[in-house]
Amino acid sequence: VYLEWSDQAESEVREVDTPPSVEYAAGSEWRVLGTYNAADAQRVFRMGQALSRRFKHVPVPPASSDDFKRIIAGHVEDEALLEWLQDRVTRLYAAHLDVVDAQLGPGVLVDMPAYVEKGLRMAAYDSRVGERSADSRDEEQAGDDTPEDIPVDDGGEATEQALAAPDTPDETEVDGDGPANDPETQSAGSVGGHDADLLEELLAEAYLVSVGNFIAKYEPDLLDDLASEIARSHALTPANWAWVKDSLHAMRA
Repeated sequence: VYLEWSDQAESEVREVDTPPSVEYAAGSEWRVLGTYNAADAQRVFRMGQALSRRFKHVPVPPASSDDFKRIIAGHVEDEALLEWLQDRVTRLYAAHLDVVDAQLGPGVLVDMPAYVEKGLRMAAYDSRVGERSADSRDEEQAGDDTPEDIPVDDGGEATEQALAAPDTPDETEVDGDGPANDPETQSAGSVGGHDADLLEELLAEAYLVSVGNFIAKYEPDLLDDLASEIARSHALTPANWAWVKDSLHAMRA
């Protein structure tokens, strides 16, 4: 790439006869934009003042929790999980935001919903495969019943008792408007039709793979401050935070 300068305000691309055949002419409105963060600033080439004074340095703070909540909503596919994922991932972001030296930008956390949703799909697939395997075993066992296992109508008292027995739960009619179908009385162990414990585990996994390489480098005091914020906001369950903390040694390599 050959960079030329032009006297006009707008930049332009010119075709030339000599290599490299194309030159880019920067106009007076041409600008270079660059970004760096506090973690990498000490690891990259240091600019001398002769160069750096030609740039304006503009600090860009992390997005607010409210802004992040709006950002993360666009990364959730399952509408049934939108409110839960939006709330819980935002709590994690806010926990980092409240600890000055642990602040992170939104970019490292926005993939967490996709990880959780993918994990749920994999769990559902494994469950269906397991059910089909169980059905196949049941069919094989049913074909091997001995005569003693097969009910026989002998006209006796046992047959009359069986006929008089009440319907099994599968055959009992249920009022569709009853308590069993009231969302407010459904088990607290379900969120959007998904197992709550599984969701909590997947959230912890998503958090670890997203930011584990960052928090693994935190000093013990900083990690304790972050742990306090996560516990206070109930962003992760105590058991899952303990699992994340124990797993950090693998992220320090």
